[in-house]
Amino acid sequence: IDMVSLLKDNAVTLNNHGSGVKPEDFTASSKLDEFDLLSTNEDRQGLEFVSSFEHSKFPIYGTQYHPEKSNFEYGSTDPSKNDVPYENISHSIEAVRYSFELATL
Repeated sequence: IDMVSLLKDNAVTLNNHGSGVKPEDFTASSKLDEFDLLSTNEDRQGLEFVSSFEHSKFPIYGTQYHPEKSNFEYGSTDPSKNDVPYENISHSIEAVRYSFELATL
C-alpha cells in the first residue's frame, strides 16, 4: 500500500488539536535536526502544523493526529443533537487501512 498517496488523496485522519508546531519552527529547531518532517495539515483555524515526522536513523516517529480513531472510536452521541456523533471521524476503508498499516510499521 502506498501510504503517502493514501494520505494525499483521502481524508483519513482526525485532526482534533487547538495548537501545533509550525513547519518553519520544526525545521528551525536544532533539537529536531535528526528528525524528518513527513507531513503537514491544517488545524480548525486553517493554520498549518506538523502532522507527522520520523527519526532519520532510528525507528521513531510521531503524529499530531489520531490514527487510531478510525478503527476504535465512533464519537459520543448527544441526544439533543438527534444522535449525531460528537466528532466527524472517517471510518472509510481507506481510513481503517491507514490506521492498520501505521500500527504495523
